[in-house]
Amino acid sequence: VTQRAEYVVLAGLRGTVYASADGGYSWSQSVVPAPVTILSTVRVPDGRVIYANQAGQILSSQKDGKQLQLETRSLGMPVSALGLSQDGDLLATSFAGVIRLPLSRQSSANE
Repeated sequence: VTQRAEYVVLAGLRGTVYASADGGYSWSQSVVPAPVTILSTVRVPDGRVIYANQAGQILSSQKDGKQLQLETRSLGMPVSALGLSQDGDLLATSFAGVIRLPLSRQSSANE
């Protein structure tokens, strides 16, 4: 679950993502390019939502969560959690440890 004021995004099994633009009163299913279980989400300062799936892919959407796009090729291992470092980089955890992914390298084509 990722929430910002009125925008709420829920993600889970088989890449299923639902988004609400009214605080959870109504929902729509999002367009997801990879039908792989999403394990973690994080909202970044520019308003995008970043998703990590079991295939090790990083995806993103605008704050409304309506359409996701692939941001990176697979990291080669499942990503179990996402977070942000104090300097704004994306942090991804996996069985190999913590991976730092500078957000400046993440696409913002949906903006």
